Amino acid sequence: MRSVLLVLSILIWFGAGGIQGQTRRIPDDEMAALREIAEQLGKEDWNLSLNLCDENENWNTPVKQGNYNSTVNCTCLGDGCHISAIYLKGQDLPGVIPKSIVKLPYLKYIDLTRNYLSGSIPPELTSTKLEFVVFGMNRLSGTIPKDLGRMTSLTNLSLESNMFEGTVPAELGNLVNLQYFNLNSNNLTGELPKELNHLINLREVRLSSNNFTGKLPSFQSWKQLRILELEASGFEGPIPSNISLLRNLIELRITDLNGGASNFPQLEDMTAMTKLTLRSCNISGPIPSYLVNLPLTTLDLSYNRLEGNVPNLELANKLQWMYLTKNFLTGLIPPWITYRPPNFQIDLSYNNFSKVVDEAPTCKDTLNVFRSFSSGNNSDFAECLKNLPCPGNRYYLHINCGGPEVTVGKTTYEEDESQGDCEICAPSSTLGI
Repeated sequence: MRSVLLVLSILIWFGAGGIQGQTRRIPDDEMAALREIAEQLGKEDWNLSLNLCDENENWNTPVKQGNYNSTVNCTCLGDGCHISAIYLKGQDLPGVIPKSIVKLPYLKYIDLTRNYLSGSIPPELTSTKLEFVVFGMNRLSGTIPKDLGRMTSLTNLSLESNMFEGTVPAELGNLVNLQYFNLNSNNLTGELPKELNHLINLREVRLSSNNFTGKLPSFQSWKQLRILELEASGFEGPIPSNISLLRNLIELRITDLNGGASNFPQLEDMTAMTKLTLRSCNISGPIPSYLVNLPLTTLDLSYNRLEGNVPNLELANKLQWMYLTKNFLTGLIPPWITYRPPNFQIDLSYNNFSKVVDEAPTCKDTLNVFRSFSSGNNSDFAECLKNLPCPGNRYYLHINCGGPEVTVGKTTYEEDESQGDCEICAPSSTLGI
C-alpha cells in the first residue's frame, strides 16, 4: 500500500510540474496581441517564437544609462502566465500608440519614452487597467482625451515633451489613485480645472513649459506632494498663500510668473525642502532668515524684487548652489560668502551692495559679483575678480570657414565649405570651449 501511495505521489508531483511548465507559456491570444503591438509601434527585432517568460535578451535587454530599455515582463499567477509590463525606452520607434494594448488584460505598466511615436492617444487605451503610463518625449499630438479619467487604476501618468494642445480635461480629477502627474513641455492652454483638487494622493506634479492662463491654482488639497514644478507654465501670480500647507515638499520650482506681485511665501514648515527655485516670480521684500533651517542644497531667487541684506546662511551646510541674480539687495556682502568652500557656487550679480565686509576678500571663480555693487564701491574687489584665471580645462575647435582643411603652424583648421554665412568666425577662426 505504501509503495502505491509513493508512486501516486511521484506521479502527482511530476504532473504538477508538467502543468507548471505548460502554464509558463503566454496564451496564444496575448502573443498575437503582442505581434500586433510590434507592428503598430514599428518594433521589428522581437523574436515572437521565443518563450516570453524565459529570461533572455530577446525580451529583456539590459538598461543602458536609464535612457534605453527593451523589456517585456510576464507574471505567473494561478491561472497561468500573462504579459504584465512593456518598457521600450529610447528605441527610435516610428509608429503610433498601439490600439492592441487593450488585448492584454493583465498589462499594468507601459513605458514608451524617447521614441518617434506620432498621432493621438487611442480611445481603446481608456478601457485598460493600466497603472503606469509613460509616453514622454515623442511626437504625440491632439488633445488629452477626457476618457482617460475612466482609468482610475492609474498611479503614474506622464505625457511630457509632446505636442498636446487644448485644456486639461476636468475628468482627470477622477484619477483618485494618481501619484505622479507630468504634463511638462506641451502646448496646453487654459486654466487648470478645479476637479484636480480631488487628487489627494499626488506625490509629484510637473506642469512646466506650457501656455496655461489664469492664477496659480490652489494647492491646499495636495498635502502629500513631494515635488511641484511650475517653470514657465504661463500662470499668473501671486504665489498663493496656501502653498504653505504643502509641508511634505522636498522640491519647489516656480518661475516666470505673469501678473501680480508676491510676498515671499511662508515656507518655514517645509523642513524636508532641499531644492527651492522661485525665479522671476515678481517677489518683493526681504529674503527670510528661516531659510537657514531648511536642508537646502539649491536656492534660486534670481530676477525678483528682493531687497535688504543677504541673510546669514552660514550654517546651511548642505547649500551648494545659491543664485540671487538681479534683485535689489543692498548692504554688505558678508564674509561667510567670500570664504565659502570651493564647491559652493554663488551668483550675486546685478544687485546694489555697498561693499564687502572683509577688506581683503578671497577671490575665486565660484563667486559672481558682476555689477553687484552700487556705483564706485569696492573697486579693489572688482579688480581682484577681474584678474582671476579662467577655471578648468579649455578645449578648442578650429574652423576654416568657407574653405578646405588647412594647417597653420601646429594648428589644423577643419574644413567648412558651406555656402551659407559664417557669423561666428572669420576666414580662419578658433572657438574656445
